[in-house]
Amino acid sequence: MAKRKSVAISEENQSELTSAQQFSVALLKQAKWFYDLTVDEQAELEQDTVELAAARINFGMSGLQLGSVLSKINQLLVPYDLWVIYLQTQNFSVAKGVKLVAAYRNVVQHLNSTILEQAMLSGIDLIGYQPGQPFGRYTQAVEALPTPSAEVSPQEAREWLMQVKDKNKELRQISALDRITQPINIEAQIKAALIPAKRAFSKISIREDLERAVMQFAGMLIQSLGIGHIHDVEPQPVPDGWLVGRGRPRKQLGSGEAQEHADEHAA
Repeated sequence: MAKRKSVAISEENQSELTSAQQFSVALLKQAKWFYDLTVDEQAELEQDTVELAAARINFGMSGLQLGSVLSKINQLLVPYDLWVIYLQTQNFSVAKGVKLVAAYRNVVQHLNSTILEQAMLSGIDLIGYQPGQPFGRYTQAVEALPTPSAEVSPQEAREWLMQVKDKNKELRQISALDRITQPINIEAQIKAALIPAKRAFSKISIREDLERAVMQFAGMLIQSLGIGHIHDVEPQPVPDGWLVGRGRPRKQLGSGEAQEHADEHAA
């Protein structure tokens, strides 16, 4: 990583910072270890802290932006064993900070800085946290497209990112269509609906109320599904095992054990 020119934040520039940025800088300057850094390192960390505060507000849902800033801070502070202390100073989750830095550095291995800069500006969060998913929800789209050249221009980067968005949308539509066209296990759906319905209706003890409730429920279900009137609905036997209660199955007693069990209760 190239060394950046350190620019201290002047009092005039301080007035242009948001209250959140000013608060973050104030927390930093309250830390005694901050003054153990060189003047250039202090200025660099102060600027990075301003960027981090902005990223937490403006890019709160962008792991790419947060990972970019945190990666710079991590590189500066790890040699001093101050990385975790810094995160704690800024009230930033250590686990989240570590995860974001690792994910960002994984992305950097695949895409150049121009692509990543334009992705941040476009709000396309090309970052993932799961193995095999370096670009998060855009992974399949990125892998389906030709890799952009190392010398890509900002305009070419934006065009490539638009292709990623379009391809991602296309793949999502295909995935949704596949889910719709997949065969449904009808029996599994009936069982899933039957168990909670029976549990609810079993609480109605008066037969007339129970019959009325079941008929009303069936009518509402038919109406809500847009099926229309159904004739000749007859009682159907429930398959074995469908209505097994929760918990550990009870031990089946043999005839001798059953008699002994009954004698104990009689006593």
